[in-house]
Amino acid sequence: MRKILSALFSTLQGGVRGGLLFLALVATTSLWAQSFQSGDLWYSITSNSTVEVTMGNYSNLTTATIPSTVTYNGTTYSVTSIGNYAFSNCRSLTSVTIPNSVTSIGSYAFEYCSSLTSVTIPEGVTSIGGYAFDGTGIYNNESNWENDVLYIDNCLITAKTSISGAYAIKENTRLIADIAFSNCSSLTSITIPNSVMSIGDYAFSNCSALTSITISNSVTSIGDYAFSTYSALTSVTLTGSTIESFCQSITNKLLHDAGVRGSRKIEVNVQEITDLIIPNSVTSIGDEAFYGCSSLTSITIPNSVTSIGDEAFYGCSSLTKTNYTGDVAGWCDIKFGGSNANPMYYSHNFYINDQEIKDLVIPNTVDSIHNYAFYGCSSLTSITIPNSVTSIGYGAFYGIKLTSYICYSPSLTSFGMSLSAQPLLDTIVAPAAFFDVEEAAWAYAPKHVRYARVIAGELSENAFGVINRSYKTLKVLDLESATNTIIADEAFKGCYNLDSLYLPFNLTYIPYMAIADCKSLKSITIPSTVEEIDNSAFENCRSLNSIIFEGAEPAQGHARHAANATSLWRIGSWAFYNCHQLQNLTIPEGVTEVGDAAFYGCTYLEDMVLPSTIQEIGDNGFALCAKLQKIHVEATTPPTIQAKTFFDVNRQIPVYVPDNAVEAYKADPYWQEFNIIGKSNAPSAVDNISLPNADTHKLLHNGQLLILRDGKTYNAMGQEL
Repeated sequence: MRKILSALFSTLQGGVRGGLLFLALVATTSLWAQSFQSGDLWYSITSNSTVEVTMGNYSNLTTATIPSTVTYNGTTYSVTSIGNYAFSNCRSLTSVTIPNSVTSIGSYAFEYCSSLTSVTIPEGVTSIGGYAFDGTGIYNNESNWENDVLYIDNCLITAKTSISGAYAIKENTRLIADIAFSNCSSLTSITIPNSVMSIGDYAFSNCSALTSITISNSVTSIGDYAFSTYSALTSVTLTGSTIESFCQSITNKLLHDAGVRGSRKIEVNVQEITDLIIPNSVTSIGDEAFYGCSSLTSITIPNSVTSIGDEAFYGCSSLTKTNYTGDVAGWCDIKFGGSNANPMYYSHNFYINDQEIKDLVIPNTVDSIHNYAFYGCSSLTSITIPNSVTSIGYGAFYGIKLTSYICYSPSLTSFGMSLSAQPLLDTIVAPAAFFDVEEAAWAYAPKHVRYARVIAGELSENAFGVINRSYKTLKVLDLESATNTIIADEAFKGCYNLDSLYLPFNLTYIPYMAIADCKSLKSITIPSTVEEIDNSAFENCRSLNSIIFEGAEPAQGHARHAANATSLWRIGSWAFYNCHQLQNLTIPEGVTEVGDAAFYGCTYLEDMVLPSTIQEIGDNGFALCAKLQKIHVEATTPPTIQAKTFFDVNRQIPVYVPDNAVEAYKADPYWQEFNIIGKSNAPSAVDNISLPNADTHKLLHNGQLLILRDGKTYNAMGQEL
């Protein structure tokens, strides 16, 4: 078929008639061997149950009554078509009766039947070939023409090439024949009523002045290249669900041959449509519907659309935005750390209130985006995909150089997004499975990702590695909605620009060096489900100034005393080594062990609370915490410490312990070096501080320093909470 089309296009340079003649000869040659005669007519077998009326010796035929069935060699066939040239030049033929079984009339079928004045085209006919009635008595009678257009029954057969200006096809017309308006070079606009169901091949081809088309929702079929070749279309109005067939019929514009899926575009010089509004009656955008529309810059997709087909917008390299007219409910929000006191929002011109979203927004009625749907849409910079989408085909967004965000639905189970194709991507909101790609796919993973949010699913070890490919740029990582109970060793090690990290709600274990060397991380909330923080988990997080143990609220009236119990029982060796900026620490109830050098080098640590459950603090556990001013210990039995557990800590600072345990601490060989004081003598939870504003106070809460000023709360960095 591809070779046939190539030859056809070559003949088009000499006119459409030559191309149709070429096809007709090919078709006729292939069928002659299967022809037979029955009564006055000849037939060719087209399938094991159908035949078409074909060319024969009809020189003396005056009337033709075509039967609905015919029997040959014991087989009864349905007569479904009248073939190309079937009655051509039958000059004695005056009338034809066509049965309801016939669905198509071929090209040149009655050409030059100069006596033919009576024919009824049944409702079952859905296509009529080019020049089918040229030279007939009907064609030659000027009284049969209406404003230069010939109709037979409710079928538009052809128009004179002299027709000009705007033309509205008359009501009740149900089909437009092949090449009906071909070469009508002065036709400027066409209005197709809602009675028309099909538009034939090349129906408006070579209408070089045609700039405006209105097509109704009754059209279900548009033929090959119906609007092709040198059209000047700039305005298209679709009033119904014709988007798939229509857009597949305009060569190099709303492009692709609707009948021959295997062929690609025919390169011609045309003025291309730049803006398109899809009506809200459209329920799907078909395969290759906008294939190669390289000048299409803006589309409006209604919330009636449920699927976007294979290669639907393939190669729309100028597409920069969609206008969305539906309800915004159900879209992915670009929101990070949503459960925290001070959530961070990131939007990139996400104008919900104005109902206009920059770049590509998929309506929240769409449930599937098929293979290569937006392949090569290189001008897009962001994509938002709603919760309704459950599948995205292979390569759906390949070749899009996203510079802002991609927002995926948490219900997605398959993905067509290749990270390697998105080196400029800034923000990702997606389920965990999105990041679980093979090593080859993330070898060139996004190098500019600053914001990432996992909205559903469990991250695999491989997925953690993919995320860590952005270790140079990643600033905010929100994993709260991930279902992980553990994270991988060294999962985010070395993400030195990461300043906000939200861990999974159900996390039970933070492994070896999982978040080590994140030198910009300022605060971390440990979920209440975490049971163990392993060795070196937060090592060298030098900017970490706040550790919040979720669910570990202090006992009422004892803000400086140990927090209520969480699931945590162990803080491993070197876990918070060199976290220099940490100023206040409250270890929650339940923790029994703090490992060697766990808080070594926390040089700004001033105030610390140890729980009643604490049993052991390892060697160098709080070494070099030279600014410690006081320690609160809730344990009645002195926890085991080593000679260097508090190396370089001033032994004159007060250590507040339970009143009934004072003597036990004073008897311990290492605790006795400190100033042991019963907790009943401890200061209150709130200290007034000497600041210019008398309404400014300092409060230690959950190990975090809070500043209360003018009715507002700030953290130690001066950020309002």
